[in-house]
Amino acid sequence: NVAEGFERGSNGEFRSFLGYAKGSSGELRSQLMRSADRQFITPEELKLVGSKVMQFSKQTKALICTLEKAHTVDFVSRGEESGTGTYSSGTCTCTCTP
Repeated sequence: NVAEGFERGSNGEFRSFLGYAKGSSGELRSQLMRSADRQFITPEELKLVGSKVMQFSKQTKALICTLEKAHTVDFVSRGEESGTGTYSSGTCTCTCTP
């Protein structure tokens, strides 16, 4: 979801796809709990994977908030030739590489 939203090239769509990614992490946490209830995974595995999914969700929410606060967020360079892209959110510039 994150990569697809970035590739769309508009800030609004990028934020929307980040929201989808955050929702997907919630679905994954739910499935992890169901798996633990049915003893398909151990409590240790639930804790390990669940904490990673929760961290992703928090980071995604922070990025969404940053993008929403910065009214002038803009894709500075798509870098199609090199496979990189850069976007700026006012206080930080992020470069994504494949």
